[in-house]
Amino acid sequence: MSVYTKVTERELGGWLKAYSVGTLVELKGIAAGIENTNYFVTTTHGRYVLTLFERLPAKDLPFYLGLMAHLARHGIPCPAPIADLSDQYLQQLNGKPAAVIDGFSGDQRFFMGWSQVWRRKYRDEDLRSRLMTDSHSPSEYRCNGIVTNINEFYRAFDVQPGDKLYRPAEERVEIW
Repeated sequence: MSVYTKVTERELGGWLKAYSVGTLVELKGIAAGIENTNYFVTTTHGRYVLTLFERLPAKDLPFYLGLMAHLARHGIPCPAPIADLSDQYLQQLNGKPAAVIDGFSGDQRFFMGWSQVWRRKYRDEDLRSRLMTDSHSPSEYRCNGIVTNINEFYRAFDVQPGDKLYRPAEERVEIW
C-alpha cells in the first residue's frame, strides 16, 4: 500500500476543520501510488483525495498546486486542489506537506473533458440558421446525446433512472 505516513481519523477530522469540505465520514488508504501517501477521504460534502508529499520539498509545491488549480478553473480536466479557509492549497499534516484534491475519477475527468469540448452558447437566430443549413447536431446534443449511450458514463457518475441523462439500457445505441 502506498501509505507511508499514517493518518488517523481523529487527526484528519481536526485538520479538515481548516477546509470547507464538511466533516469526515471515512478515511481509506489508496493502495496504488509510488512516492506520496494518498487517502480517499469521504466527508459530508463529497469525496476527495488527501495527498501527503513524501519527497518534494514544500517550497516547490505551491507552483504545481497553483498550476493545477488554474488549469481546472479554465476547464482542463485535471485534479483540482481545494483551498483551505485562508485560501491556501498546501498545509502540513503529521509533519508532511499535504493537500486536499477533488475526488473525480479518471473516467469522470474524461467525460468532463468531453463536455468542455462541446461547450457552446448559440444566439437564437444563429441556432435557427445552423439547424436549417448544418448537417451536424447542435453541440449540446453532440455531447449529451452521445454519453447517454455509453455504459461507462453511467458507471462513472452513477446515473440512475430518473436522472436527466438516463436512458434505459435497451434504448442505448451500440455500434461496436
